[in-house]
Amino acid sequence: MIGQRDSLRYLQEKFYWLFTFFVFAILVLILRISYLQILNGQKYRFISDKNSLKEEITPGPRGQFLDREGKLLVDNRLELDLIYKRQRNVDPLPVLEKVSQLTGIKLAELKKDFDKEVRQKETFATVTLIRDLPRDIAAKVEAYKNDLEGVSVQTNIKRVYLLKENAAHVFGYTGLATKKDVGKIKYPGGLVNQNDVLGKYGIERSLDLSIRGREGTRYAVVDVHGRRLKKEEEGKILGDLAREVDAKVGPDVTLTIDADLQEAAQLTLKDFIGAVVALNPNTGEILAMHSQPGFDPTSLSLNKSEEWERVMKNEFGPLRNKVIQDHFSPGSTFKIFTALAGLQAGIINPNENVYCSGKYRLGNKIFHCDLKNGHGNVNLRQAIQKSCNVYFYTMASRMPSVNTLTDFAKHFGFGRAPGLGMENEALGLMPSPEWKKKALKQGWSQGETLLVSIGQSYTLTSPLQLGLAYSALVNGGKLFKPYLVSKIQNYDGKIIEQNSPKLIDHVEINPDHLRRVKEGLYDVVNEPTGTGYHTVRSSLVKIGGKSGTATVASFSEDALFKSCEARPLNRRSHAWFVGYAPEEKPEIVVVAFAMHACWGAVAAGPVVKAVIEKWYEKNKSRFLPVTKNPQAKPDLDFSTR
Repeated sequence: MIGQRDSLRYLQEKFYWLFTFFVFAILVLILRISYLQILNGQKYRFISDKNSLKEEITPGPRGQFLDREGKLLVDNRLELDLIYKRQRNVDPLPVLEKVSQLTGIKLAELKKDFDKEVRQKETFATVTLIRDLPRDIAAKVEAYKNDLEGVSVQTNIKRVYLLKENAAHVFGYTGLATKKDVGKIKYPGGLVNQNDVLGKYGIERSLDLSIRGREGTRYAVVDVHGRRLKKEEEGKILGDLAREVDAKVGPDVTLTIDADLQEAAQLTLKDFIGAVVALNPNTGEILAMHSQPGFDPTSLSLNKSEEWERVMKNEFGPLRNKVIQDHFSPGSTFKIFTALAGLQAGIINPNENVYCSGKYRLGNKIFHCDLKNGHGNVNLRQAIQKSCNVYFYTMASRMPSVNTLTDFAKHFGFGRAPGLGMENEALGLMPSPEWKKKALKQGWSQGETLLVSIGQSYTLTSPLQLGLAYSALVNGGKLFKPYLVSKIQNYDGKIIEQNSPKLIDHVEINPDHLRRVKEGLYDVVNEPTGTGYHTVRSSLVKIGGKSGTATVASFSEDALFKSCEARPLNRRSHAWFVGYAPEEKPEIVVVAFAMHACWGAVAAGPVVKAVIEKWYEKNKSRFLPVTKNPQAKPDLDFSTR
């Protein structure tokens, strides 16, 4: 039939092309097999015998931290880690027992750290058994590697904080990503994985994205036991199969802090629980920041259990940065803003004398001065110099509302976050009748206005807020945003980010009012009856400042003037001192806070003096020497505020 012949002819043509395709495919396959078996057979047989081509990720070191003069503060160094690759249905206990025998580390400690990391990581993720392994122990582990299935020694980058506990709260610490981090935090290179090191606290955390390095890749050939082959054998196998990508270090960070001022702050704060912050009042730069008790950021970055236990057992919160995260009543350091608010409102006449008998009566309630028998007649300058409570009670009683004071103080940064950009900055509190009614469902009393005027009642501030407020005061009314990072610079010298002063508020201060207040602040340190005369006065540089002793409990009249040091620790007053220099044109403001240390001038004053004198020693070539200002004598009067 004609139709059948046409169909057969059509199928024969299709079969020809199909046959041609199969012949071509078989020829290509034969050529490929010949290439692999004949030309490169020996090479791939060698790879097969040796068993494994391993990809190794080389971490990109994080950028270094430098102080304002280029001194290295945080570095990266190589460490050896002992890691364990978990497998399904394999009990890790026998491996941990062998590791314990080889390293001398107690099995209980190994298991505790192992279980802790397992809880933080995804199922079957690699676990670090020991961080920063000594080289002799690492060599011993390598020698017995055949008996330690899944265990290997790995090279990593260790973050080293050269100042140790000093400035620990500035730097923070790093740590491996946890389950919560993996796959959720995104970087330019992709999502965070279980082996990534992240900034956990401080500027390590706030600058994490900016200072991360770029990972590199290298390839190694290992045998069936996971041992790396010799270089010549590895070279035969790898050839051009795998191209290595070099790791790149992250950008370096130059901070505004001065390492020498940091050291002076730490040495003089000594065993006190407290904080120190130093600022440039004309820019907002933080020159020093130290909080005690602290922690060793290198040990926390290595996840050392003993350091974590020490930190967690300390009731005074070593992980809290008391410079920015805690707030306290400022005590008499706040009187300066009461004085300035009263002058600006026309309530205070600086030449008016107020008689201080040691007591101030408001209705049936008695408010006491810090000196039991009073200061006699005092004007504004003398009230600041001697820290007379009665004078400020009198002036506060003339104010139409506490808002006259608190609204004015808010322009100096009280009651709002400083904006440093670090975690959990304390807001502080500038109380008002409206706030109390809303927060406590209570009315405001005139007595509370008196207490606010001397920095008590509900008034709260952090050391950084107080330092910024005094900076704005002594520079003529300019409130600057604080900052710690001067610049971020790439490894090739290119500046990625550079910070400069940012004005966030401006208070119009009458120059004569400012002069009056600063005269009192100068007398605090430089007049024999000033509260800081014996502990802060310097033979090197003219210092102005104010002491503050903030009570933390109520006492009867009989108990009020008894020894503070004899009270239980939690009922002792907090100690403050704020100082600045040079007195004529200030370039540094220092705030020292000592928790439950009783007397501001005695406990906190010497810290301020030490930091300012260290600053002066580094800058003295710009100033004329101080004359007629002999070295201070030991303070014998512990009753001053």
